[in-house]
Amino acid sequence: MNNLQINEVLLKRKQQILPSTILNGEFNQDLKIEVAQLNNVLMKLGYRLSYNLTQYLMMTTKEYILEVKVFLLKKIREMVGYAREMKPLFPNFPQVVSSMDVVDIIIFNIIYADLGFDRDAFDKVLNLFGIVEDEIKEEDKNISSNLKVIDIASLEDLQNLIIDMINSKTVYSKQDKEDLEVLFEYYAFDIKQILPEKIYFKENMVYIIKLFVVKGVDIKEFSYLLKTYTDILRLAVELSDGDTSLSQKTRFKNFTRRERKILLQLFDNCKVNLEDMLRHRQMYLRLGEKIHPGEYREKYSKAFKAFDMLRNNEDDIKRNTFNHKKEMYFKNRDISKILEVLESRPGEFARSLNRVLTSSENLKEDSFKIIDRFIKLADNVPIATLLSLQEYFLHRNDLESYRVFYPKGNISKVYALENNLQELDENLCSYAATSIQNKIIEILSKKEPLGKVFIDKSLEKYVAPLKMRDTSKTLMPMERGSRVDIENKKIRLFLHWVENTRNTDLDLSIVLYDEDFYEIDDVSYMNLKTNGCVHSGDVRSAPAPKGGTEYVDINLDKINEQCRYISVCINAYTHEKFYELQECFVGYMDLNKKLKTPYNPSCVKFKADLTSETTVSLPFIIDIASNQIVWCDIEYTSLGDINNIITNSNRNTMVVKSILDTYKPKMEKLARLNAIARGVVVDDISEADIIFTDKKDNLVDVIQNARIITPFDTEIISSELL
Repeated sequence: MNNLQINEVLLKRKQQILPSTILNGEFNQDLKIEVAQLNNVLMKLGYRLSYNLTQYLMMTTKEYILEVKVFLLKKIREMVGYAREMKPLFPNFPQVVSSMDVVDIIIFNIIYADLGFDRDAFDKVLNLFGIVEDEIKEEDKNISSNLKVIDIASLEDLQNLIIDMINSKTVYSKQDKEDLEVLFEYYAFDIKQILPEKIYFKENMVYIIKLFVVKGVDIKEFSYLLKTYTDILRLAVELSDGDTSLSQKTRFKNFTRRERKILLQLFDNCKVNLEDMLRHRQMYLRLGEKIHPGEYREKYSKAFKAFDMLRNNEDDIKRNTFNHKKEMYFKNRDISKILEVLESRPGEFARSLNRVLTSSENLKEDSFKIIDRFIKLADNVPIATLLSLQEYFLHRNDLESYRVFYPKGNISKVYALENNLQELDENLCSYAATSIQNKIIEILSKKEPLGKVFIDKSLEKYVAPLKMRDTSKTLMPMERGSRVDIENKKIRLFLHWVENTRNTDLDLSIVLYDEDFYEIDDVSYMNLKTNGCVHSGDVRSAPAPKGGTEYVDINLDKINEQCRYISVCINAYTHEKFYELQECFVGYMDLNKKLKTPYNPSCVKFKADLTSETTVSLPFIIDIASNQIVWCDIEYTSLGDINNIITNSNRNTMVVKSILDTYKPKMEKLARLNAIARGVVVDDISEADIIFTDKKDNLVDVIQNARIITPFDTEIISSELL
């Protein structure tokens, strides 16, 4: 099977594979058994073949079907986290733990520790006590309606994927970057031919340039994209594998003489902007130490003078900056001057609009006219920003006790401040929200028509994917705060990890909260069970190749009736960071049948890889009232000597509350605004040219002429709807 790397990307992102064999031209009935066997094996992993892919395989060969089978089984097992045995500490989970009293659990934990956390030796001890794994006949339930469908891709599908990813209007996530690297490496055609004249996010732009540079393309060919000093700084940071959001320090590489000349020439060709340089002064100075502008002061005189001014005339530059003027006018309460300076930068106007309106109200100015002035410039503000701003004013006065901030480029440093915002007039907030929405529709109306559009109500559960930079790798890429329905009242949480050379103890825990976010109970290595919840036991070592696995079974019908939310938490007790492990993932299964083994990939509904440079992860929250999983995806590093749910209690509660209380634009709104601006909304799905739904797997064999877009098609959403 050719194009394995590209097919891996297609499978992860689109549930598709690109065929790579010449068809025989007719159906081969002798291949029915091979295709049926492939489908049966896939169903055990929670997937199936589409009708079109089945038809295609029936016209190939046994050898090709075997290649497809080997590829799909390997990659899908990786995707759903099917890792060897994944045995819990105690066999017959959850029955054995449920039947133990506290003393039994303490004794067995002492024995486990005395054995040096050797799982094989511990199993022998359990056998002596008659605690062995029972033979369980797995129930045969029909779960076909829940299977994910693998379809056939065309070269046009592949090219559209690349175009959509390049044209993204949100910053690339780690997964996006990895997939783009594969596509650039193995795509058979010249990607430069489909490169747009403008790439909207500068961080994305420099990453794409780097991919071309790795392939041997001269940086100079992209000089038309690099229009500012900050663009070139980002490129130097990207070439040094640094943080292109420029929010963290970068250790610049040792550039070759040729690279130094190219960067200096790029700086020399740009209009000098000392204010941009001042914003990241220390980073520019460190870059200057690497590219030596003084060595080329005659040839690249503009660049040399700019770096020299930045080093020696910092105070003079500060007095003439945009931010200095803006803050001075706010301090002087001069609304006309504030507006004058903000109108030169519409994006900054958007970010400062609430502050301007608050000042205007205090000064009894006509705040409605300020909104009108902003709207006239809003064509130059990204739709993602306008959507967030509109949602903000819809809920501007829904004041919470504190405000939570997620720093750009480093979400692990999440922090909270007391909410001291004064209320704004409701009519003013309503006018702002309506005006911004109308402007969004106006901007969207200039895009290509969509035709007839069907919008599934299920999209109301999903947050529009506007900020995916720091999201974890998951089966279903989603924005934080998105919700997924729990299909069964019984679920099983799982955590699996494989340590490197050091003994690594990770802990899977849950915390139960009431509706006011007061902790009422927990389940962890310190407390293995409570009403409706059972923990599988504290695994304290996870050597390769088997690793270690912890589970928590939850029966939502038997939970403490005061409980409203359940927070899932992963703690690295031994303080290893997640990225230091060979493998680490977390998720949950729907227990819709009796399982033969503790882990059944066909029951996996959600799985996320933990790869961050942190020691605590809050992957998701369970909302018992709505029977939904709420995607949280917040990770940070514990500062205490002991890393568990007790020592991190206050911070975890803050994160849980912030995720549940924060208002973000929903996917349904984004789809509807596009439909209003560019098409016609229809109620009959059979009439639609475009279908927005989260149920693509149920429609792929039924809908032939309509395009289906899900909340997980983040590259399409970012490229075509924003």
